[in-house]
Amino acid sequence: MNSSDLITIEFGLAIIQILDLDENRQLLRTNCWLRYTWRDPLLSWDSWAGSQFENITQVRLFPYDVWTPDIRLHNFADERLLEKRMARVVVYSDGTVLWIPQALFKSTCPVEIEFFPFDTQVCFLEFGSWTYDVTQLNLTWFGFEYEQFKYEPNPYVDFTNYIKSNEWYSDGQDEFRTRPSMRSRQTRSRIRCTNRTYQAANGQLYNRTYKRLEYKIRMHRNPHFYLSILVLPCILLSCLTWVIFWLPPESPAKTQLGMNIFVAFFILLLLLAETTPSSVRTFPLIGYFYCLNMVTITLSTFLATLVINLYIRAEKQGRLHPLLRRALLEGLGRMFLIRQAYPLADKQQQQQQQQQHQEQQQSPTR
Repeated sequence: MNSSDLITIEFGLAIIQILDLDENRQLLRTNCWLRYTWRDPLLSWDSWAGSQFENITQVRLFPYDVWTPDIRLHNFADERLLEKRMARVVVYSDGTVLWIPQALFKSTCPVEIEFFPFDTQVCFLEFGSWTYDVTQLNLTWFGFEYEQFKYEPNPYVDFTNYIKSNEWYSDGQDEFRTRPSMRSRQTRSRIRCTNRTYQAANGQLYNRTYKRLEYKIRMHRNPHFYLSILVLPCILLSCLTWVIFWLPPESPAKTQLGMNIFVAFFILLLLLAETTPSSVRTFPLIGYFYCLNMVTITLSTFLATLVINLYIRAEKQGRLHPLLRRALLEGLGRMFLIRQAYPLADKQQQQQQQQQHQEQQQSPTR
């Protein structure tokens, strides 16, 4: 009735489906229903005289025929001009207006892949008035009917009509029937206010405060697909690295096996680079594990080549020097707890002398 009146808008977000999360471009595509309700005294006909309107309690109008709030998605990343589909407005006899349009949103979402493929993403959808400040428009939560005709503000994304995704699992899809004040798993949304300073024509400064509703969606990735193509082959290839040291020294398959495993890890690393974004702050830990395995395979192949070289040189140049043999077999052998299958030369002589001495002692008795 007056331009200085404060109008209260109850706003709610109901998610229908998570269409896609583009990790490379860090964009989230969702199918949502928006819920608006407010009271417009200019659209009320309860006080009208006449019996011809007594049985009409509600009418349905096009949104361009009445006033609608200019609430927009602030973190949008869409090339389209329109996000919402046409939906009529339900106007009740007391002036209450209910508007539930459908919308396909494309919003920005920072992606963290440190624990890929066991990562969790938290995306935000910020809604607020584009021109009205808090002195003109009061934006608050949409009511949740937990009992018949009993409502409570719902600071959560509504998952009542949610279609479950095969790739992502959200906390809200199991608590959509729970009363908002009793929910424990779903991430609570929040209200944010932003102050802006403007300068009037006379040079005087004045402030305006704008309110935004920040809805949070926490999603957990389903790792089953990535376990079969990234994690399980990595574990099997890591076990094959031990086989390199079990092969006999004269076998040329030692170096061939090492190079084949190295190429297989390199292919897995390329596959990981295709499935994860390149411009991120943290590299996934599984990528570090791949690189560590490649370094280990390189060292094992180098040591296998060294063993083959020593084996071939031993056949051509004879036995190893006694001091070097003692340092390697006794020193490093005891350090790594390796049992000597062939004793050293001095130990063999001591054992032979002890046996001869025992035989000499036993011969007189015989």
